[in-house]
This record gives sequence, structure tokens and C-alpha cells, in this order.
Amino acid sequence: RAIHAASSLLIFDEPTSSLSEAESAEVFRIVRALSERGMGVIYITHRMEELRAIGDRVTILRDGRTVASGALAGLSMEEMIHHMVGRPVSTLYERAPLPPGEELLRVEQEGAQLTVRAGEIVGLAGLMGAGRTELCRALFGIDRGGAGQDYLYGEVYLYGKPVRIRSPRDAAAAGIAFLTEDRQRTGLALRLPIRNNVTLANLSSLSRLGFLTARREAAPVRGLLSRLRIRAASTEQWAGRLSGGNQQKVVLAKWLFRNARVFLFDEPTRGIDVAAKAEVFALMDELARSGAGILMVSSELPELLQVADRILVMRAGRIVKELARGATQEEILRYAAVGA
Repeated sequence: RAIHAASSLLIFDEPTSSLSEAESAEVFRIVRALSERGMGVIYITHRMEELRAIGDRVTILRDGRTVASGALAGLSMEEMIHHMVGRPVSTLYERAPLPPGEELLRVEQEGAQLTVRAGEIVGLAGLMGAGRTELCRALFGIDRGGAGQDYLYGEVYLYGKPVRIRSPRDAAAAGIAFLTEDRQRTGLALRLPIRNNVTLANLSSLSRLGFLTARREAAPVRGLLSRLRIRAASTEQWAGRLSGGNQQKVVLAKWLFRNARVFLFDEPTRGIDVAAKAEVFALMDELARSGAGILMVSSELPELLQVADRILVMRAGRIVKELARGATQEEILRYAAVGA
């Protein structure tokens, strides 16, 4: 449509945030072709590797101001990240693994097993369509299996006991939290205040005789905003007016207020900048150190390799391989593409 309107300047805003590698490569091909035809292109992205693939010059913003601008060839990756976050890249994020504690979650599949223990971050890798999100949705009671199946992916155990989760209400009551890949559509009420979003999953703990007051909500919400370092004008600010990173923290605050212990993170860093990613990873580490267990879905393989204690690879709806810390991207892709 933009080309048909004879536009001379095209602005792409995070065009590959939900695309596979093959689809992203096609976007890059189109961008290069348009540039070669003489069109101007502004390409907005949080993915550093994409800049090298298609960019000529780069402008880096921080807190709404330009902090650097120039030819891409003259800036290293470390320098770009330093400009973005205002401190050296070496201080961004580093996670030391913990000895795992008690088993919190287990899913028994035919020939495979998914377990998450207290103190663990377990990565879930796979190609687009492998079933990672579907697994999380089934565990949270959103989707059900076919006739005669209680679960889409086998038998589920929480804290060592078999469970039957038939709805998100059951999952929340059992201590499971689901941070969806599309926080704006399915994680937040964008036109409600932060206060309402944080308490939404646990209203019964605050209401008296069916009534809820802003005064009763205020103190715990302020405490969570401080604990998670959520940058907002007040607890009354609309969730939709926060940055992507702060929106993700509000979703996390909602589940902390619900006292969840098993966290399903589906693409937790999608659409947030490198500094916000480091904060989200640090918060995940804090959760693990407090005794929570985390199952993390991510299409960003370097993130999985950096954060996860173990990585489970899915293909065609099944877990085909478990890889220990220290695995490579090549190993993950090989099992994701062809199976065990």
C-alpha cells in the first residue's frame, strides 16, 4: 500500500518482532530492494544484529534524546549498547546458576519429560509453530486437548501431585503465572490504571463484602512498583502509556501480587530495549533465588543460552531434546529442525 501511494520514505517500526528467521530474511531482502530503488528507509529495531544486516547509518536514542549518530561501520556492538543504556555492556547482566531445589512442575510426555525446579530457569526453544506457546497455554488452562484428553501435552504434576487445570482460574489458584507473548492484548488492561492491573488477578485479597477501594489497593501496589523499579508518574497512570519494559514489569507485578510460584514467560523481552531486557532478566533471577521456578519461551537463542539453566527443544508439539548449560545455537537449531 505504501509503495502504491508513491511514498519516497518508508518507516519500519519493529517489523520482525514476531517473525521467524526465514520471514525476517525476506523483510531484509525487501528493505534492501526498496533502498536500491532510491527510497529512503528508517528502520526502528531493538535487535542489534539487524542493524548490521541492512543499515548504513544509525541514530541511537536514550530517554527521548539522540545520544549518538553516525556510520554503522564506525561503531562496535559494545559501543552501541553503551550509548543505549549509558553504561558499559559488561555491567548489563550476568547470571550465576543456582543449585535446583524441590520439583515444582512436571509434564510427562511419551518418551520425554519437562520439569521445573525451585531456583531454575528452564528455556524452551523451537522453530515457529513448534508448539511452545501452545504448551504454555495448555499448562495455564486456556486450551484443552481433544476428546478424552485433559491436557494437550500429557500428564501434569504440581509440587509432586497430579493436577487437573481446566481454566486460568484453576492455574492461578495453583500458583501458576502466565506472562503472554503479547502483553498489550492479553496481559494488560491498557486503559486502566497501573493500580487496577496489578491487583486484577487477586481482587479477593483486597475486597471486603464484595467492595474494593483505591485506598486499600494503594500500599501494596506502591510497594511492587518500588520493588520492580517501574518508572511511572503514579499508580493512576494508564498501563498503555508505559514503555514496553515497564509494561512487562506491571504484568510481572500482577502475578507477584497473586503469590505465584511457577512462572511461564512467553517471549519476555519481545519489543523492549536492551537495558529493559537486562532488568527483566535480573528480576527473573531474583524470582528464581526466592524459590520460584521459571519456564522461559524465547526465539532469541543468545538470550536462552545466557539465561537458562537447561534448554528443552520442541518440534511438532513434542520435546525432542534436553540440552545442558553451555549448549550452542547450532545444537538447538539442529534438534529443532530434525528432531532427536
